[in-house]
Amino acid sequence: MAFTKSILSSIAIVLLSSTFPSIAQSDSSEEPIQFIPQANREPPESDSGPGTRGICVPTEIPLTAVVGRQNLLDLTLGDRPTFWIYIPYSSSDVNSAIFSLQDEAGEVEIWGTQLQLKNTPGIVAISPPETVPPLEVSRTYRWYFEMDCAGDSIDPASPPTVSLKGVVTRVSDPAIETELKSAQTAPERARIYARNGLWYDAVTALGSLLLEDPQNAQIRELWTQLLGDEEAGLEDISREPIAGRAVPQP
Repeated sequence: MAFTKSILSSIAIVLLSSTFPSIAQSDSSEEPIQFIPQANREPPESDSGPGTRGICVPTEIPLTAVVGRQNLLDLTLGDRPTFWIYIPYSSSDVNSAIFSLQDEAGEVEIWGTQLQLKNTPGIVAISPPETVPPLEVSRTYRWYFEMDCAGDSIDPASPPTVSLKGVVTRVSDPAIETELKSAQTAPERARIYARNGLWYDAVTALGSLLLEDPQNAQIRELWTQLLGDEEAGLEDISREPIAGRAVPQP
């Protein structure tokens, strides 16, 4: 009798596994994530990295672009991607901050806004509203972020500023989009983005999860792996807190 029950239980497990794979399989959040740049493409010309730097209070880790940097970290499938920046200053250290999204030549502004920074230093997300025109496929855009520090300037005619510049290129790939539709979890989607060279989307997939659940150890580990990937070179900020979303000032 016991043997018969064992056989029946085994059959039930097999049936559940084939019919409802998500029930029988454990969550794959512990599977490592790896960023693989898309092959056979040249990165867009970019002057990304620190721009003009004034005499803001020195910090151990400088203002850092998490997306749009060199090393082919410029791709997205999204029509309005989120921009992630590590800001080592709090709102009390900065008088104002502005973000500007422009065409590739830097001649036409697509979206510009003055931002309200968070009360504590950390990585912030800057998301264009739905009113901003969607990025066009196969086009590269430039973005700029600049802060006016609250410290005293040696030269009153030249207030202290800190700025970053980056790029974003929207692409389209039906094969990747089909693969994403079969993903059952957000971490799985992040891995798909990463191994297909879609840096903006991989960062946003994990960063958004951490904004909702900052104490999620599994997602935090994936985030640390992604930013610490040798292709990204962001290990210095990989364990810095996510401060939240920077919102336009009223």
